[in-house]
Order: sequence, then C-alpha cells, then structure tokens
Amino acid sequence: MLEDRERVLDSLMSNLEGMVYCCLCDEFRTMVFVSQGCPGLTGYKPDDILDNHAISFENIIHEEDRVRVREYINVAVGSRERFELEYRILHADGKVRWVLERGIPLFNEHGEVEALEGLIQNITRYKQSEEAAIRAEERYRSIFENAIEGIYQTSPSGQYLNFNPALARIYGYESPEDLAHGILDIQKQLYVDPEKRQEFIRLMHENEVVQNFEAQIYRKNGDIIWITENAREVHDEAGNILFYEGTVEDITERVQMEEQVRQLAYYDVLTQLPNRRLLNDRLNQAMAASKRNKCYGAVIFLDLDRFKTLNDTLGHLYGDLLLVEVANRLKLSVREIDTVARLGGDEFVVLIENISADEEETTQNIAHVAGKIRAVLAEPYLLKECEHHSTPSIGIYVFCEHDESVDEIIKRADMAMYRAKEAGRNQIRFYDEQV
Repeated sequence: MLEDRERVLDSLMSNLEGMVYCCLCDEFRTMVFVSQGCPGLTGYKPDDILDNHAISFENIIHEEDRVRVREYINVAVGSRERFELEYRILHADGKVRWVLERGIPLFNEHGEVEALEGLIQNITRYKQSEEAAIRAEERYRSIFENAIEGIYQTSPSGQYLNFNPALARIYGYESPEDLAHGILDIQKQLYVDPEKRQEFIRLMHENEVVQNFEAQIYRKNGDIIWITENAREVHDEAGNILFYEGTVEDITERVQMEEQVRQLAYYDVLTQLPNRRLLNDRLNQAMAASKRNKCYGAVIFLDLDRFKTLNDTLGHLYGDLLLVEVANRLKLSVREIDTVARLGGDEFVVLIENISADEEETTQNIAHVAGKIRAVLAEPYLLKECEHHSTPSIGIYVFCEHDESVDEIIKRADMAMYRAKEAGRNQIRFYDEQV
C-alpha cells in the first residue's frame, strides 16, 4: 500500500509542470530533494543539483536576482509565511528563463527554520508575452483577441466594459457578446463568495494593483472553477479612476493537482486520515499551545487486537474495510478540533488538545474519551456480508509544558498501548514511567 502511494506521488510530481523541491536555508540553497521536473526547468540532472554535486541552485539563479530572491525569502521565513516570487535563472543551455517559485519554510520543534519546500515553474512564455505587448503596442489588438488568458476592463461598480474571447471561454460563454449579456453584476453573478469582490476592491484601493488574486467563480453552466487575476487601476489625468483592467487565468487543474499532492503528502490514502507527517505538525502546534496556555493535551495511541488474524483468514480487502470503518468511528468519537491520524497498519493516534489546566480533571476527561472510543470500536462491524468483532488496546500519554520531542511523546503513548495489550487486550493504560 505504501509503495502504491509513493508510486502515485512520484507520478503526480513527474507530471507537474515544474520542479518540486526541498532545500536547506544555507547560502547555497542546497537541494536535498528535487522532482523529475528538474531537467526540464534547469537543464541539469537531479544528481547535478542535489547536495551541490555539480552546481548549487543559488548559482543557477540569475546573478542580478540573487540578492532580491534571498531577501524576499528571508522576510517570508521571518514572518513564517508562504512565499511566491518571480525571478530569472540561467538554464544549462546558457539561456535565461523566468520562473515562478511558490514555497513555504519548514520549522523544527524549537521554532528554527530547517528547510524550504515548494514548486518552481517556468513562466518564461508569460513574461515574454507581457514584455512583447509593452514593446509593440500596435500588436495589442491581436494579442487581446488571441491571448490564452482572459483580458478585461471593468467598472469599479462591477460591470464589464471590455474583454476578450478568452475570458468568455474561461467563463463558459460562447462569445464576448454572450458574456456581455450574461453577467451584469460581477459580485452577485460571478464569484462563489460574493465577499471576494469586496476583497478585490479593497486590495485595489490600498495598492492600485491586485496580483495573483485567486477565487472560485461560476461558469455559465453552473460549474465552479478556480481563477487567478492580476489587475490594476487606470486613472485619468486628474487621478480619477476610469476602470480596472487585468487578466484572468483558469487555474483549476493546477489547484486540483496541488490538492492531490497535498493529500498524498499529508493524508493516508486508504482512510483519508492525517498521516504521521501531518500528525507531527499538529502535535508540534499542540505542544506549543500547551506551553503558551498552560493547558493539558493528550495522545491516545490505539492498536486493533488480532488484526492480523482478520487479514490472514479473510484477506486484506476485509482488513482495509475494517480500517476505514474504524477511522470513521474514531472521527465521530472526538471533537472536530481533535486530530485522528493513522500511522500505518492498524495503528491509530488521537490527539486531544486544550483539555484543562487541572491534571486530575484532564485525566478524568481523557479516560472518559478513551472509554468511549473503546466502546465504539468494540461494536460489531459488517464487512461486506461478514459480521466481525474487534477491540482496541489503548495507550495514553498526557502532556503539559513538556520538553519532549514529538517522537518521544508518541513513543510513550505507544509504550502505554503495549502495556494494555500485555494486560489482556481491550484495555486502557496511561503511560507510567515507573512501570
């Protein structure tokens, strides 16, 4: 199952237009992972860039852009935010390419940045089109009529004044005339969330430009797609706003692909529960909140008793059906703010946050939750035509302002679970370092 998930993830990353990466935050931006999109983007083989074997990624960035790129990323790291920027790289063939990089900094449990990960895409064609339009104004009409991106002018109050055929196609209309008669109020008719238009106008008033504005919109037939907009205000000589003008691009496929990659990276394929990676991230956050609020949290580690017997007698199909049903029951047994994760096999973890500031009260509450989970999971399962009975062995570790690592906390809950199994299965045990 893990091999299948890795194969699907590798296939998705191979089909992405661009290079998925993970790099260190050092002076060379040392790459520790690059996808198979690396040669198409840079002209270099992955082995050439990994660990700076032949060339560092810092040296691939155009010399005139390096300082700007590094400063921009440093600001994002300092504010712990995602970043998105355009810059030039020097391809292995010696030619300059424009790229768009979207990334996010990764931090350890001490809040120190460890790496960056993201996606870098070739946007040279779009940059060249933009520059060509500026240099050759006489060709504007041809570009306007034949552009892949939608191009428009609208009034601040939300009516289309002018737009190209591509915009009509993106929105599902047969012609510009069809669109002109179909959308009379952008806010009410176009955006799935009408507040998005107000957000667009607010950003425009603040900056006079709106860049990479993503939103969901309705097509003519009612379908919902994702678009990204770039726009600016156009003023008369007195400084009065005449209209907004900008471009629209359908990014539905990209958003769906990114969501698939995210799902494979952070969620278990079978149960759709968070996997160990996402659990670690949420446990880190829960530990930080515990220290900040002086409030208890708990990790409940459970393992299904005699799960191997089910697989050996009825087959893995029935085992998978049981795991999916267990996942559904666990989600219904806890609060929406709590995290239910699958670590693999028949091992599940429930992370309970912000329980109480009182240790005794916390212990009682967690014991109640664990008892509820044990009872729910012990109810009969109907797996296809077969009724099956299963019980869990449950281990619990309670934390508050602790300095253990994420791995140590999960390990202690795991140890408590094994003591529950040793006690005869279908038992609940709290971690006790004296045992």
